[in-house]
Amino acid sequence: MLVPVLAVAFLNEAISVSAIVGIVVIVAGIYTVSWWGNFRLLIYHPLSLFSNPSTRYAILTGLTIATYTIVDKSGVAHVQPFLYMYLMTLGSAIGLFPYILWKHSLRGIGQELRSNSVGISVAGSLTFLAYGLVLTAFSISKVSYVAPAREIGIVVTVLIGVLILKEPFGTGRLLGSGMIVAGLILIATSP
Repeated sequence: MLVPVLAVAFLNEAISVSAIVGIVVIVAGIYTVSWWGNFRLLIYHPLSLFSNPSTRYAILTGLTIATYTIVDKSGVAHVQPFLYMYLMTLGSAIGLFPYILWKHSLRGIGQELRSNSVGISVAGSLTFLAYGLVLTAFSISKVSYVAPAREIGIVVTVLIGVLILKEPFGTGRLLGSGMIVAGLILIATSP
């Protein structure tokens, strides 16, 4: 919910009413999937949520993601998305290399690369491609629409949990997943 607010404030994006409703429905769906069964506690003691360190870290993570999402949207306005991703990855690698070298030594790094070269290559390539596609979406659409749409991953995760891990698919997961999909449809059909 923070990304659309920041996009309006810092990027001067305009959001249609149907997209606002879609964003709110997605956020409500996320809360439904996450907090189903705890709504009574949240209604009567809403601040008790912040006593849990996990929640505080989740909020900090959300603020960080919202910030870098706005920065990324601004970045791809000036540089082609995959070049932006390449430069960002190169900068991160250069910046982190001294720490990794200090922590694991050159020999340890070489051993890790030899032992897991296929996994490292596949994971790195898929990560690069996935975020490159997100950046491409940022360059052709409003970040206010793209960022909430990325939450469809929650629905995919619920499906993996049910189909592969044989987790129960309770009412909260079903309702929350349906809300996320409905919100995504509202955003996709927004002007």
